[in-house]
Amino acid sequence: MLFRSVPDTTSATSVFSATTPGASVIRAIESGLPDGDSGLITVAKLTEIYVDGDTGSDSNPGRSDTPKKTIQAAIDAVADGGTVNVEAETYNESVLINKPLTLNGIDEKPVITGDNLVNNYIVKVDGTANVVINNVEINGGGSGTGDNIF
Repeated sequence: MLFRSVPDTTSATSVFSATTPGASVIRAIESGLPDGDSGLITVAKLTEIYVDGDTGSDSNPGRSDTPKKTIQAAIDAVADGGTVNVEAETYNESVLINKPLTLNGIDEKPVITGDNLVNNYIVKVDGTANVVINNVEINGGGSGTGDNIF
């Protein structure tokens, strides 16, 4: 972990930034706290996360050059109102969307299937509004032509 101190010349505040390769920036702010007290630590989530079921890893941060492997890991990691960009692969997983976001297929449609489900759903939007699903095929439910293609 790398640390650097950035003095704030406008107040009695010191800002410390810590970065780990592939991680979000962590900022600790100290503002006249008594010795032994800790400051505020803020971790900002990414507003855009990438998924590649072939080359990704869920331990990756989710940038375009270091994508996540599963859609669920990307949804868990993205900020509210953010975008999850999904490469055209087949994803055998249950996807729970519990925050406002955009789930966006890149180029060709990625397919989320009902194979090997742990839960009793393929995609579930639960307790939230402002969810956009764009250019994604959900396969394994419905019986009519065009069902589950968004």
